[in-house]
Parts: sequence; structure tokens; C-alpha cells
Amino acid sequence: MLKVREIADKCGVNRNQIYRFINERTIEPVKIIGNVRYYSDDVIKLFKQFKQSNTDKAGENTGKCLNIKQHSEQKILKEKIDFLQKENEFLKKQINEQNAQIKELHTLLHENNQALLSYKSLDERVINSDKTGIKQEQTEKQTEVKQFQTEEKDNGRRDFLNRILNRFKKGK
Repeated sequence: MLKVREIADKCGVNRNQIYRFINERTIEPVKIIGNVRYYSDDVIKLFKQFKQSNTDKAGENTGKCLNIKQHSEQKILKEKIDFLQKENEFLKKQINEQNAQIKELHTLLHENNQALLSYKSLDERVINSDKTGIKQEQTEKQTEVKQFQTEEKDNGRRDFLNRILNRFKKGK
């Protein structure tokens, strides 16, 4: 993956020519991070082919007869067609890569949703077990309080009976 500046450096031209080339052919970046667009190495090949076809066209001798000129124009048109076919293949390749990325993202999204559902189920089980544990603790504490209250009553009765017994003993 290359930035526009890197493509321009490798092709020996300025960035504006690369931007114009990319915009005229609506070549999509392979990846975008922030404002930086990354393109496939194939853009360099396409640009060099385009540059070569333009150089060939400019170098033709304009003083040749009409038949030679027509032949040259046909050659240029064939080169342009070849170039456009290659560009079309490149764009199809980009589309296929993007479709593969979309498919992978769908798979990841599905896996993420399954994980979330699993975690939600686990959370519900933990919450339910916590509620059961709290209820059991409350029941145990209530039982302890009742036992303590019963013991206190029994102790109170014992003390009362002991006082009566002591008074009875003192009275004798």
C-alpha cells in the first residue's frame, strides 16, 4: 500500500499528476487512515502504462500521410482500450477485495453478536445466583436472630426463676 506521495516519487512525477490520474479514473484507495489514502502497487503500473501511451502518442510524426495518421490513431485507440481493460481488471480486483473485506466484517460482527449474547446469558445467571445467595443469607440471618431471641427469652426465664428461687431460699 502506497500514499500518493510515494506513488509520485516512484513514477518520477509530482503529486498533482497522480491525483489527477486517480480522480479521472475513479481509482479507490485500498485503505483510508484518517485523511491519508493508501493505494495498491498496481496504480504505479497503470500510471506508467498511461504515461507510456501518452509519450508514444506525442512522439508521432505529424507530417506523415493520412493513412499513417489513421493507423497511428487506431494504434493509440487500441492502446487506450488495452489500458482501459487493464484498468477495468484492476477495479474489478479492488471490488473483489472490498467484497471479501465486507464478508469478513459480517463474519466478525456475527461472532461479536454471539459473544455478546453469551455474556448476557452468563450475566443473567450470575445475577440470579447472587439473588438466590442473598435470599439464603437473609433466611440464615433471620434464623440466627430468632434463635438469639429464643435464647434471650430462655435466659430471662432462667434469671426470673433463679431470683424467685433465691428469694424462696432466703425466706426459709
